[in-house]
Amino acid sequence: EELLPVLYGLAEPTAVYRRGKIPEGSAAVQTLGAAADVIYVLAGTGERVSEEADRLFASGDCVKGLLLHAMADEYLFRLDEQMQDEILEYCREEGIGIGERLEAPVCLPAEFQKELLEAVRCRETEKIRLTKGYMFEPVKTMGYLLKVSPDQSRMRIRHDCNTCEAVNCRMKDKCIMNCAACRRTDCRMRGQWKQEEDFDIVQEYERREQGGRAASGEACVIAADIGTTTLVLQL
Repeated sequence: EELLPVLYGLAEPTAVYRRGKIPEGSAAVQTLGAAADVIYVLAGTGERVSEEADRLFASGDCVKGLLLHAMADEYLFRLDEQMQDEILEYCREEGIGIGERLEAPVCLPAEFQKELLEAVRCRETEKIRLTKGYMFEPVKTMGYLLKVSPDQSRMRIRHDCNTCEAVNCRMKDKCIMNCAACRRTDCRMRGQWKQEEDFDIVQEYERREQGGRAASGEACVIAADIGTTTLVLQL
């Protein structure tokens, strides 16, 4: 809570989107084809938050620096969610859907970042720039492309942690732990989601040997604990 006023005071949120067509010669032509109907999206928190987090690290206050970086990541993801709500409303008004979300360098070449930045260039994005390696600066910036679909029932606008290459992303860990099912392709799911109070924290165990197998008719529970994550299977 101590860092929340710092975060909100330093954040300079930017969130913009623009619909357009993939031009000839674009780095995305091989993936989408020329003249593909798309929506360019860019969001960022500004550079002052990262600068303050780096200052905290440099001054020896690594815990606060780490926390502020993590809070800025969360802020960026929440900003993206708000942007998605705006885009979904736009899609409903236009009678269109979203076929897929593509991000560089996983789904698109890294150099596409330059095209994306130019496509949404305006007063709000004038402080966002690219490194020689086509990475956004400030670092708390994300950009992606949405492929427009004529199917209004398709709204694949969310970030897919399954295809993301950010191995050490704290948001990926949170996403995977909070999801009961991960969709890799379009599907329909029906589930009975239990409330948190239905779960028990197990703090003891019972060892039962039966020739290496569970006795007939008995449930077999397997638990694996690696310190930060516990996996439980009931067979």
